[in-house]
Amino acid sequence: MAIVGKDRLDFLELLRHDEEVREIIRQIVSGGSRPSPAWVEGERPEAIQKKQELRWALEQAQQEITALTEREQQALADGDHYRRAFEQAQRQCQTLEQQGTVLRQSLEQMQREAAQAQEERDQARRQCHDLEQKETVLRQHLEQVQREAAQAREERDQVRRQCQNLEEQGTGLRQRLEQVQREAAQARQERERAQGEAQSLRQEAKDADKVLSQRFAEGWRLYQQYQQVSDYFRDLLTGVFARPGFEAFIIGAAQERSLRPLWSATREALMKCRDESSANILWDIFQYSLGLVNQSRPDDVFALEDVAVGDRYDIERHALTGGSRVQGTVRVVHLPGYRNVRTGDIVCKSLVEI
Repeated sequence: MAIVGKDRLDFLELLRHDEEVREIIRQIVSGGSRPSPAWVEGERPEAIQKKQELRWALEQAQQEITALTEREQQALADGDHYRRAFEQAQRQCQTLEQQGTVLRQSLEQMQREAAQAQEERDQARRQCHDLEQKETVLRQHLEQVQREAAQAREERDQVRRQCQNLEEQGTGLRQRLEQVQREAAQARQERERAQGEAQSLRQEAKDADKVLSQRFAEGWRLYQQYQQVSDYFRDLLTGVFARPGFEAFIIGAAQERSLRPLWSATREALMKCRDESSANILWDIFQYSLGLVNQSRPDDVFALEDVAVGDRYDIERHALTGGSRVQGTVRVVHLPGYRNVRTGDIVCKSLVEI
């Protein structure tokens, strides 16, 4: 039992003034034999009682010291155990730190690989997007080619039908020739005349076939070239070529009323727009149209003006370009005019520079 409070103060006072008490404490602490009680003889009962209590307290203190010593030894043993556990925990922490370092490195590597994979995925998406755009362009181009091919097939079928019509006309001419030959054979007295007529008809048929073939071949060539003329001039000629297609082109070109618009469009391309390519095509179409109009009549109706460099300026026949003099000779013929053969009237004056 621990000494506390007033007992503690009395105990300290006793130790300060009583040598025998100090001796007893030394013996108890050193583990010696207990002192003989002879010294207590002649003592007062209060002192004896006090010393006995003190001895008992010292014995209790000794027991507590022993218990504390044992607890200290146990604490030291526990401390060694805890120290070993702490060192093991430190080693485990170092191992965990090393594993954490390896895991962080692995994580960083995985993050770099993930970033690279992300970049490759984005690049693949961009490539796919580019391929889709190219595919769309190719598909549109294919559709355009298919439409052009379908149009070309339709135009080819039209030309075939026209050629078939020409063949039928040629067959009719051949049948007529054969009939003339049979009539010539039956009329001996008119043999020479019939043979001459037959020969003439054969030649005319050949010439007609040749001219007709050339006409339509030239018309097809001009029709194809007309597709290259700018939309501006094609809009100017909507009254001549009202519908698309080769047949409408031939029909429009064969009309007498088409000559002046064609000539005017040629002048527009040549003088105002400075489009020589369109002007050359339109001029060829005008001459072709003039030939078709004349072929549709028993005699020629229209003819180009005969104008050349060096001719004297004639206000009735010539139209001047900008920068020309009011008199002199023709220096440049930009566009020949044309006239009505029957009446002699000039429909369009020649465009010249003086």
